[in-house]
Amino acid sequence: MPAATSAVAGFVQVSDRSCPLPGADPNATASDAGHGLASVATFVLWAPLPVVAAGRSEHPGWYRRLARLTIAPTLATFVVAGLTTNSGSAQKGLAQRSFLAIVFTFLGATSVCPRSEGLER
Repeated sequence: MPAATSAVAGFVQVSDRSCPLPGADPNATASDAGHGLASVATFVLWAPLPVVAAGRSEHPGWYRRLARLTIAPTLATFVVAGLTTNSGSAQKGLAQRSFLAIVFTFLGATSVCPRSEGLER
């Protein structure tokens, strides 16, 4: 599901690089609303990934440790990204990219995680 919402967020273009917020910016368009909705859905789906992975005993120990290490930064940057976006802060892009950097690092680790025997994917 996060892959689908990510794709939608990527394909639905914003009207301006500042990512106008529908309801807060009178110049916001329907495509801004679509991009925003898809982005929020993606962030909400990505945020709990380290929490879930840390508790899955079928994953190797190094992977669970990495997941535990990324829980606090993932959740902190998720909250900061939400707060800066809602406030219209000039730092919203930085906060969102920080969240994405942590998530992409975690997803990169996921891609090299060896498959455990008996684990269906």
